[in-house]
Amino acid sequence: MDNVAWQFSGDHFACTLALPITNFGEVRFVRYAGEPLTLVVEPSIHLSSTKDIALSWHNPPWLTPLQSPRYDSTGKLPLNFGEAESKALLEAMDKGLWGKVSFPAEIVELPSVKWQQAATAFRHCLDVLAPMSYRQARDMSLFYAPGARALTLEQRQQLRSLSRYVALDKGVDKVLVDAFTDDTGDHLANLQLARERAADVKAALLEAGMSAKLIQTRAHGDRYPSTNNQTAQAREQNRRVTIRVIRNRLGKR
Repeated sequence: MDNVAWQFSGDHFACTLALPITNFGEVRFVRYAGEPLTLVVEPSIHLSSTKDIALSWHNPPWLTPLQSPRYDSTGKLPLNFGEAESKALLEAMDKGLWGKVSFPAEIVELPSVKWQQAATAFRHCLDVLAPMSYRQARDMSLFYAPGARALTLEQRQQLRSLSRYVALDKGVDKVLVDAFTDDTGDHLANLQLARERAADVKAALLEAGMSAKLIQTRAHGDRYPSTNNQTAQAREQNRRVTIRVIRNRLGKR
């Protein structure tokens, strides 16, 4: 028990709660911004087989045995357990239960010893994690009904999430907002509609707290279609506002 040491590390873009295990490797809860929680089991030893490996939990050895669900692994190294089972184990260990990874010829115990402090820090990290990763934030597209300029509630939520990401990522230099239409109607009217769409997106980003210094808007109207305008589906793809987040290479998160 003296060698058990759960270790927390994290920032706004990744949270990790890890347990190094002597003569085995490491087990860790991990969540990256915009990704689900996972439990990763990474042996440093050779395993004769990765089949029939399962996750469960139980009472500490000094208490009455407890039957828990059994979750099978992916069977690939490193072993990954999904969000549902990872959350269930995290909650079980918060209650003082022990985790267990069962191999065909070995059982690896995950004691909830020296757990609370590191787990509390991990929970806090999850609460303040960025809502998306840079991969998810760097290119976003909003699509519109014919002639429409109003943002939907879902689109406004996307822009709020993007604004929070940008506030956390100190490497962001600029946010480019480009507005387009399909080729239905007058060219000048389409250009004006694109200006209005770009202005509305900028206003929503400002309302969500993004700095005006970062935002650059451009209206293209029916120029630069992403696809031809020969079908209703194609025209829908062209009625869009694209948002691109630019980071400088020296920026640190």
